[in-house]
Parts: sequence; structure tokens; C-alpha cells
Amino acid sequence: MSKSKKELGLVNKTTLVSSLGISSQAFDKWGVNAREKRGRENFYAVFDVVQNRIENATQNLQKTSPKKGAKNEQLDQLDEDLLRAEKLREEIRALTLKNDILESKSMPVDIVFDVLSSIVTEQVTILETLPLLIKRHNSDLPSHVIEQIQKAIAQMSAVAATLEEKLHDKIEDLVATAEGKIK
Repeated sequence: MSKSKKELGLVNKTTLVSSLGISSQAFDKWGVNAREKRGRENFYAVFDVVQNRIENATQNLQKTSPKKGAKNEQLDQLDEDLLRAEKLREEIRALTLKNDILESKSMPVDIVFDVLSSIVTEQVTILETLPLLIKRHNSDLPSHVIEQIQKAIAQMSAVAATLEEKLHDKIEDLVATAEGKIK
């Protein structure tokens, strides 16, 4: 090798590979282009090898560091996970409520209204027939006593008629109190 070639920093492949401490095949995988070829021997500039390794390291860093697209993908994934968690929370809530109903620990308000309304209706019907039943069994009872009983039953019927509204108000108060405790 002439002195001008050494001044340029060109090194043959065999010397370069041995000074780097790698195999010839590993060096070929790096993809460094030869600066000069004489016969079957290739000569490389050390600058080209260093530049190749810097570019490779930079590419590896870019692959491992999150890009804006990757950040957006991560945010999208977090949003999906959050939606799944919310859906799961709602499913758990529904199952808990269903189990509470099956175990008779709670009951939907609509069903409670219907049951209580039917009970009150039955009781009012019985109460309305009570004066006639008393008069039949006690025919010697004065009519003013029967009228007093009818008056008392009418008052009870009026109270029973407002029962649904009172229940609704009480339930709204209970729900508002519970919401106040939750917040």
C-alpha cells in the first residue's frame, strides 16, 4: 500500500476486521461500502465505518424511542382500556344488582310501587264493605254508628289514595340523601 493511501485512512478489509475484533461476515452485514477496490482486495475508509455505526445506532434509538404516532397509539390503547374498564364496571354493577334482587336484598322501585298499590287497593275494598258487614251481623246497631264507621273508612281511603305520591316523595328523598353521601 502506498503512502498516499495510508494518509487517506484507507484500510484493507482483513486489517479492519481484525482491529475491530469482528468476523468478516459480521462486517459484511454492516453494509459499509468500499472506497477502493484493487484486484480482489477492498479498501475502506475508517470514517465510513464510523459513520455507518453512528447511523445504525441512531436508527436503533429511533426504533426504540416512542414516536408521535406511537404516542397516539398508546393514547388510543389507553382510551380503549378505559372504555373496557367502564363497561366491565357497569356489568359488575348490573350483576351485583341482579344478585341483590335474587337474594331479596333489594327490589326495583317500580315493582315495590305495584305491590304496595295492589295491597292498598285490596285493603280499601275490604274497608269499604266493612260497614255493610257490620250492619248485617248487628242489625240493632244505630245508623249513626254505621255512618261514623263509613266516615272513618272514607278518611282512610283518602289517605290510601295519596300513598303512592307519599312513597314517591320518600324514595326521592332517600335517593337524594344517598347521592349526597356518595359525592
